[in-house]
Order: sequence, then structure tokens, then C-alpha cells
Amino acid sequence: MKSILVEITCPTCLWHTHKPSDTVVIPEFEPDLKQQLEQEEFYAFTCPRCGTRISFFHTCIYPDKQHHFVLLMKSEKEKKAVDHHLYADMSATKRYISDARDIAEKIHILEEGFDDRVIEILKLKVYIYLKKQQRYPNTLRYKDRDKQSETIWFSYTENDQEDVLALTWESYLQVKQRMPEEDTKKFHEINQRWALQHIKNFT
Repeated sequence: MKSILVEITCPTCLWHTHKPSDTVVIPEFEPDLKQQLEQEEFYAFTCPRCGTRISFFHTCIYPDKQHHFVLLMKSEKEKKAVDHHLYADMSATKRYISDARDIAEKIHILEEGFDDRVIEILKLKVYIYLKKQQRYPNTLRYKDRDKQSETIWFSYTENDQEDVLALTWESYLQVKQRMPEEDTKKFHEINQRWALQHIKNFT
């Protein structure tokens, strides 16, 4: 079943409806749904009565054969052992995502061919550095790589102000060299929590 009806109740005015939503997004054939994921609109709904923006979440699989990865959007409590048999391509990077806010960045990272485990370690290092400077970012995301200057850039927001910070490309390579081989047999959630558990191996 590709489509489901999601029950939505506005927390502000209690307006109630059911919204059709997809449980499979194939980016090669559904660029409009891919764009919704990248713009954080796929799991969002605006109440037609009062204008409140409502977030929701449900299981959805995103297989990207061109870039050899698959995302499985699924809440923590719904993850099961059988999930690991959902996608047969053993060469594909398999990732759980339990927070819709992480989807766009994950697509961006994996489409560019990066090891997202390395990116998360570097993001945590950037976060630690900023805290030492008494900066406390609300968000911190991978931005892009500048091949000409051999740097990798991250953007962050603090008190609604956006700024950027760069690390050398060598920083990426150093962490990558120490990273274990990718386990493509199972889905893994690679986020800040994962990085916190593994940062000691890269300091």
C-alpha cells in the first residue's frame, strides 16, 4: 500500500481531517515528493481554518538507486528486526530517520557521496568548538564542500541568526580513514546521538 490517510487534528482550533500521504517515495520518478521532503513539507500540513502549521510523521521508505542509499523514516518505537529485510540491495547505505527535520540534510549528504557517519562526527566537533566559544547553536547542518579551497562547510543558527563555519577537507579524510567499514546489512540511525556515542574513537 503506497498511500495512507493520516489523521490530523489542529492543536489550536481542533479542526479535524484526514490527509493522504505516501509510504514510498521513489526520487527518480516522483521529483515532486522528493522536493517536499527536501523542503520539509512532506510531513507538514497547514490548518485551513486558523493557519497553524502542523507536523506529523509516519513510516515511509525512500530508495535512491542512483546514489545507492535507502532511507527508512520510522519512529523509534516502531523499529523492528524485519526492517532490515525491506531492501535487497546489499551495496546500498541503509539509514533510519526518526526525525523529519533530518531528512533533507541526509539526502543532501548521501547524494554528494559522503559518509554521513564522518559528517556527524565533524558536526559534533564543530558544536563542541562553538560551545567553547560560548556559542550555542539551535541548529547545525552540513552545507557543502568547496573543492577549490578544499574545505567543508557547515551552517548553524543561533538566536535566529545564521552563520557558517568551515573545516579543512583533510579533517574529513582523517576521520574517514578511522571509520569502520559500512554495515549495509542493516538500517542504522546516524545522527548526533550516534556521534556522541562514537566521538571518543575520533579524538
